[in-house]
Amino acid sequence: MRPLYNSIEIGLLLFFLVSSCSKSTPPADFYVTNLTSGSWIITQLLLEGPENHADIFDGYVFTFLENRMVRATKNGSTSKGQWQLSHVDFSTYLILKFEGSGDIEKLNKTWTYYGNGLDHMSLHNDNWSEVLVFSKQEYQTTIRSIEIMGIIVLT
Repeated sequence: MRPLYNSIEIGLLLFFLVSSCSKSTPPADFYVTNLTSGSWIITQLLLEGPENHADIFDGYVFTFLENRMVRATKNGSTSKGQWQLSHVDFSTYLILKFEGSGDIEKLNKTWTYYGNGLDHMSLHNDNWSEVLVFSKQEYQTTIRSIEIMGIIVLT
């Protein structure tokens, strides 16, 4: 009687299974399209500790343009900067560089994506001592409108 599977068949099966696996990292186009679609606000900023400092950027609206420029606008005043995406191994990085000085400088660094969706970007610095979360402005406006109206939505 012949064994159910011989080692050659098992080896070939494993080879095809492993070689057909795809990585779960979203394609680079997703990051660019998501980043440049809509406006963003900062909903979380942790600086060397658990306290949320997002209020530093209350009123700022961030717009990432396809030409790799970024605008941070508050009360009609605009800070300009540049952004760049970088993919190394299995990590994706967002590099921000704003002109000028002040609070906006806190964002000037290389941030690593650790969570990304159509409505948010979750980022951290190289040693996780700082965390930055951008949320789509349109999404946050909808959530606030629902809260004001007293509507509770269960999903």
